[in-house]
Amino acid sequence: MKKYYRENPVSDSFKEKMRISATEQFKDPKQREIRSGENCPFYKDGRSSEDYQPGTRSEHLRWAKQIRKRDNHTCQLCGKPGYCAHHIDYDPDNFDEDNGICLCRSCHSETNVKDRNVWTEFFQILIHILSNKEMEKKEKIKEDLWNC
Repeated sequence: MKKYYRENPVSDSFKEKMRISATEQFKDPKQREIRSGENCPFYKDGRSSEDYQPGTRSEHLRWAKQIRKRDNHTCQLCGKPGYCAHHIDYDPDNFDEDNGICLCRSCHSETNVKDRNVWTEFFQILIHILSNKEMEKKEKIKEDLWNC
C-alpha cells in the first residue's frame, strides 16, 4: 500500500476531501456511536495506548535487550527473527526476566489485540517450559564436564 502511494501520490485536494468526509461522518451522532467505544475496531477493554508508558526508558531498554538475548532474537511463537520484548503480564513496570518473551512484530501485534488473559496464561506456561529445558541443558553440561 505504501509503495502504491509513493508511486501514485495523492493530490492535496483529494486529501482535503477525505479529511472533510471523515469529519462530517463524526458530526452525525449515529455514525459517531457506530464507530466509538466498544464498537471501534481498535477498542481494547477500555484501555488506551497512553496507559502504556513503561518505567524509565533505560530500565525498559535494558530489560528488552536481556529478553531478546535470552531468546536468541527469535520469536518464541513462530521462530522468525524477533525484535519485540513482550511483557507477559502486560504490566509495563514489571521488569522481571520471567515476565518477558521475545516476539516478532506480527506475533506481538496478535498478542496485543486478542484476549490478554489467554495470552498471559499461555506465555507463563511457555516460559516455565523453556526455563525447565534451560535447566536441563545446564545440568547436562555440568554432568558432561564432571565426566571429562
